[in-house]
Amino acid sequence: MVLVVIEAHVAPASEGPLFATTWDRLDFPKGRVPGRRWSRVFQGHEDPTSFLFLAHWDSREGFERAYDGRQPHPAEALLDRPVTPRFFQSLVAFERVMVPVVARSVLMIEGPPTAMPPLRTYLLDLFETHRESLSGLVTCIVGEETASTATLLLVTGWQTMADLEAVRGMMTAQFTARIANAGATIHRFLGVPIGGAV
Repeated sequence: MVLVVIEAHVAPASEGPLFATTWDRLDFPKGRVPGRRWSRVFQGHEDPTSFLFLAHWDSREGFERAYDGRQPHPAEALLDRPVTPRFFQSLVAFERVMVPVVARSVLMIEGPPTAMPPLRTYLLDLFETHRESLSGLVTCIVGEETASTATLLLVTGWQTMADLEAVRGMMTAQFTARIANAGATIHRFLGVPIGGAV
């Protein structure tokens, strides 16, 4: 299993057109693409011109075959730079089966190589400590990039947006300080609602 991340950037005011022209391709049912289990679209919290496309594939090879064989899409003309797929392994995962998810979030944590091992331990400790106790948490994945950068990924799904906002208010200051003190940075993305509104 592999998590595939593609980060894309568009010019201001191009966010809507990008999403409108790619929604059907980016979030279609898994049966239309053999080997892909699910896909999600996220928009930058601090920078709304950035998008994150996250998908769960059976294998990297299966993704690369599909990606290399894809037809060019008109939306690619809206991007302000080429995109490069990145590959992550899931370190731990949690899901409450048959519970609907309304709000989704991705935190991408990047920093110097020396900072990542302790931050990896920190995220795994948070996962074990809070996964059962946080109100409204439906799904959580801690991922690590397979490249030498070892970028970390925290993917969460919540029953309501209020649940997500509540945990942000409770944990953001401490969490952000821990990341910053390690010399790393956080990029925050929010799930784009079904239907394509941005």
